[in-house]
Amino acid sequence: MKKVTVIFGILSALFIVLGVCFKTFHQPGADILLISSIGGFLMVYLVLLCIQKIIATRGLEMAMNIVKYASYLYLAMGALFLINNYPGAIMIFDLGCCVFVAVFLPLKYVVQKKKNPDSSPLNKVLPSIIVIALVFLLINRSLYNRLFESIAYTDIQVNTMSKSVDTSTTHLLMEFELNKTQFAMQFAPKYEKALTIKHLSDSLVDFLNTCKAEVIHLTNPDEDLTNFGLEDLSGRANTIKPSLYFVKNSLPDKSGQAYEIRKRIEALNDSIKTICKADETHQISVPVLFGSYKSHKTGREYTWEEAMFEQSMLITDLAYLDVLILSVKQTEKEVVNSLLLDARSETMWTFWKKYKELVPDRHTK
Repeated sequence: MKKVTVIFGILSALFIVLGVCFKTFHQPGADILLISSIGGFLMVYLVLLCIQKIIATRGLEMAMNIVKYASYLYLAMGALFLINNYPGAIMIFDLGCCVFVAVFLPLKYVVQKKKNPDSSPLNKVLPSIIVIALVFLLINRSLYNRLFESIAYTDIQVNTMSKSVDTSTTHLLMEFELNKTQFAMQFAPKYEKALTIKHLSDSLVDFLNTCKAEVIHLTNPDEDLTNFGLEDLSGRANTIKPSLYFVKNSLPDKSGQAYEIRKRIEALNDSIKTICKADETHQISVPVLFGSYKSHKTGREYTWEEAMFEQSMLITDLAYLDVLILSVKQTEKEVVNSLLLDARSETMWTFWKKYKELVPDRHTK
């Protein structure tokens, strides 16, 4: 059995290293290789090693070995889930760390004390604590860095989309400009409405950008943030200052900036509804759900301000503000396009009526 265990240990280690290399260089088959090699390590090597240790020991030492290999199992599974971006990776890894530190290390201390009463068991336990703490910190730091990179990359895409939508709206307004003189009756009123919506949405976007600049200044008061990027922003994980800025301490709160954002978006939606007179089947508005949010764990209902901004990291608040800006810009484009289509339809209908006046229906007696 020892030979089989050694062979499986060597083979699984080699294939794990090979799978990590494949994953690093994005080679085909990397996921299959990693899953099979780590799975073999967990299901075969660790099980065989655990059986050997259990057979060779008794009592408290047996319990120590069982807990040790259980924690190894969780740690290896957490690493596998983390490499392949599976959900729950950090929870499994943290569970393995907790079992190792809270259960295995005390048992190891007691076992070592019984074996060698004169020696200090801390010499055996402290290196394990230091190693597991370093691994825990590195894994969590890696996960946070990947999360920040993902949010920063998404934020760049959202900003690009916002600029594209703004350019498209500008082109629609240019078409209004070209036709408002020649077809004043149809295009001029719609053009004035489009400009009103454009002014309101630009005002809201300016306010959202002001909120971004102010909340960034709270956590980065000494930095020049003229051309900042979320990936370069310090204090990205800060939650206290952004929460105080957006929702304060008393909830439901009407002095935080989140409440002001909500009121301004609602005012823009009301203006759109009034100007466009949209029917019930198709109402154009900024698509933000301001209803209450119920927690599945506690059953408590949260307001929009609490759900979106309370105890939220700075980087996620900034990314969400950019999403709101994109939503406002897309709604602005939709409204302007709707007004333009109405103006075109009225123009075509005017042409048709003039044509009927000049060319009477031959079937009419």
